[in-house]
Formats: sequence, C-alpha cells, structure tokens
Amino acid sequence: MTKKNKALTRADVVRSRKQQNKGSRKRSNREESYVSARVMPPVLMRGVDGSVLINDRRKLRRRLDIPLNSRGVEVQLPAVPILHIGWRLLSGLLTIGLISLLFFFFQSRLFRVQSIKLQGADRLTMENIDAVIGVMNKSVFTLEPESLENELRTNIKDLRNVSVRVGLPASLVVSVEERTPVLEWQQDDRIYWIDKDGMRFSPRGGAMELPHVDARGNPPLFIRDTENGQEDVFERPFLSKEIINAVYDIRGKIPENESIIYDPAYGLGWFDKQGWNVYLGMDMSNFDSKLNVYDGIVSYLNAKGQTPYLIDIEYIHSPFIRLEP
Repeated sequence: MTKKNKALTRADVVRSRKQQNKGSRKRSNREESYVSARVMPPVLMRGVDGSVLINDRRKLRRRLDIPLNSRGVEVQLPAVPILHIGWRLLSGLLTIGLISLLFFFFQSRLFRVQSIKLQGADRLTMENIDAVIGVMNKSVFTLEPESLENELRTNIKDLRNVSVRVGLPASLVVSVEERTPVLEWQQDDRIYWIDKDGMRFSPRGGAMELPHVDARGNPPLFIRDTENGQEDVFERPFLSKEIINAVYDIRGKIPENESIIYDPAYGLGWFDKQGWNVYLGMDMSNFDSKLNVYDGIVSYLNAKGQTPYLIDIEYIHSPFIRLEP
C-alpha cells in the first residue's frame, strides 16, 4: 500500500513539474512579446529609390498605480502618454512671446509721452520744446536723449545748456539753462538779443531794457580758440566780448536819447541828436580822449556855421569829417 502511494506521488510530482514548465514558458513568451512590442528597433527597408529608415518604436506609456489603505489592494489608472517638448517648439513659443511683449511696449498708451517736464526755464515753454522735437504721443522706447539734445541746441539758440532724460513708463524731463541777454542788436529790420558770450538769438517773452545798437552791417567774424583747435558749431559767437564792452562804454558816456550805431567801415559810435553820425572805431581804451577831440571838432564847425554828416575819431591824431552824405 505504501509503495503504491509513493509511485502515485512521484507521478503527480512529475506531472506538476511539467505543467509548471509549460506555464513558465508561456509567461516568458508573453514577456518577450511584450518587451519586443514595447521596444522595437528601427527597420531599414530598401527599395528602388533608395534606403528608407522607418522608426517603428512605439511610444511608451506611463502606468500609475495608487496604493490604498487595505493591504495588497491598489488602483491602476489608465496609461498616460509621456510628452516630449522639442527645442523647436520651445523656441517658437519664446519668439511669439517676445514679439507680443515688444508689440505691447511700442503700442501701449502706458509708454507714450503725454507731457514734457520742463526745468530751469524762464521764457521757454513746453510748447516751444515740443515744436522742435515733436515727442508728444510717441513711445519712450523710440526716443534718443542725445539726438533730442542736439535738435534743441540747433533750433533754439537761446539755450546755453540742455539735458534730456527719458524714464519709464512715459517720463520725459528737459532741463535747460537759458541765455541772459545783455544788449539788443538791430540789423536788416530784425532785432536780436546778445548774451555776455556774444551769442545771438531771437527775443522771447516780454520786452527788456537793454542797450540798443542799430547796425548797418555784419560785425567782424569772430572765431574763438579752443583747447583742441576745433570750434563747436553750436557755440560760434556773433559778437566778441570787446564789442560788447565797447557798447557799454559808449552807453555810459552819451545821452540816453541818442542811439548807438555800428558800421563795418567805421566801428561803433552814436547818432548825435544835432543831426550827424559819430564813430569812435572799436578801441575804447582812450574813450575820454576821443570825446575831447570830438567836442573840439563840434565847436570848430559850429563857429564856422557848418553841419557835418559824419565825424570819425577812430584815430585821435587824424580825425575824419564828412560834410555831405
């Protein structure tokens, strides 16, 4: 009885082993097929037109397993595909974003100039500034401070110094130093103001009490020496300081109701209310001596009953008198 049971037991063991081997072979075959299906190498196909490399790899899918509180129990969610963003797509998105941002900066009213803040001006106004540079309703990103400063210096001669600052979101600050006129120069029916440096500019604002010069022609060209030997075109004086000082010397010696005159041939002088022109040249270092000579000439002519048209005392020892125009 015992031997028979042992034989049966051995047979059962062998049978069970065979079944296990078959099951393991089936599982291994399924795993191999799953792996081969999951990762397939590229296939090279040859044809008449040439070789074509076909990538038959399938996209991997990520499976999510969520464990639960119960032991040995978990939830399997559907597979989620793994997304790969290429560098071309990423660069395209960045380019579109930058273009949109630039469009917003240049087109938004938030960055457009609505007013000009003017500092240091007594006679100039915001309208005077904008008439030259025309920045109203323009984007601040299109403005160049250095270019705006050059435009203002070129077109507004009564500016001594100018500085332009641009800020966000739409700030434009113009700081100026205006020239202060010291005399009034009239030539060819036009009136100009001259500052202490000899710069000429058009009057602006209200009238001012200034020495008036009636010019019959242009003054001598004045070229100022600079350290590098080059002259700044924005800083070329119209009058020299010697002429300005000479005007003030004459103004202090002659009656207020007599006009100062200038002639390129005779220099500075004045129009005597008795009816003639008096010229003293450009050198006023011996002004008092010239006045004494002039008084002597007038007394001499009055004694003879003669009325001059012009008296030139540029040279004391050889004065010139013209009796007729």
